[in-house]
Amino acid sequence: MERAELIKALSTVTLCEGLSEEEVGTLADAGKVEEAYMDTALMEEGAISDSLIIVLDGEVEVFKDDDSGEETQLATVGTGAILGEVGLLESVPRTATAKAISPVRLYRLERAEFDALCRSGNPAALGLALAVARSLALRLKQMNEKVMDLLETPAMRGPNLSSVRSELAGEWSLY
Repeated sequence: MERAELIKALSTVTLCEGLSEEEVGTLADAGKVEEAYMDTALMEEGAISDSLIIVLDGEVEVFKDDDSGEETQLATVGTGAILGEVGLLESVPRTATAKAISPVRLYRLERAEFDALCRSGNPAALGLALAVARSLALRLKQMNEKVMDLLETPAMRGPNLSSVRSELAGEWSLY
């Protein structure tokens, strides 16, 4: 993929909204474009996170293994999807697996490259960090709302679940 085509593709992604063409170009230069065949794991649950992925073309299934080893599908995503934002900021185990379910072209930005941009004071890094923080804050807000809705269901009101409900409500970080 040529640089101009990559810049155009990245410019349409929510994390790059508000960045100048020059800043998007800086990010394009810092990352790399990869191709993956169908059934290729792009990220694996439990592996240490070290990058962010943006799907440029194709479809990706995101799933999680339960305690019995069964896969639970969380989402199917396509062009423009952003995966692994936490990996850009923190070295923690991945919480899900992402696997190509069609041929996929993706953009990957490694944390080491992002850190180098941050240390140099590059405005593209600041813009991306702010966009990632906003994305994660929105996701946390949505999860808080889901947890509160769950806590209000009749099933969570039973006497056997009152301690679980109290503990969860007390521990949960509400905005």
